[in-house]
Amino acid sequence: MINGSTNNLNGKMTARTHKQQKLFLDCFKTCGVASRSAKAAGVARRTHYKWIEEDPDYVVLFAEACDIADDALMYEIRRRALDLEKRDTVALIVALKIRGIFVERREVSGPDGGPQKMMVMTDEDKVIAERIANRRLSVN
Repeated sequence: MINGSTNNLNGKMTARTHKQQKLFLDCFKTCGVASRSAKAAGVARRTHYKWIEEDPDYVVLFAEACDIADDALMYEIRRRALDLEKRDTVALIVALKIRGIFVERREVSGPDGGPQKMMVMTDEDKVIAERIANRRLSVN
């Protein structure tokens, strides 16, 4: 299942690491919080990020866990928004924003209200931006 992570001198994943990863992912699916999931798995929060850096299989499983956690969150937002007795207006607005139906209007301009300047990204800039984006995804 999760093959790439190493946790011993031979470079092979131990059964304990496999169990910790499974515990982390199972908890994350229900709560969506890395620190809480790490605590449930009995590992440091940083260990999760180490697994992401070192184990491509874990990255795929974590992405799936993120999708499940996001679905659960969206379900709860929709449930609150559509509750006929309590009508949670904030939850309704959040649900609409997530779906892109309700968008706050924003004007974007350059310095002193002038036009925006366009930047051309070099290949190196693109690699750095991709690493930052991947890092942000792994944090969430």
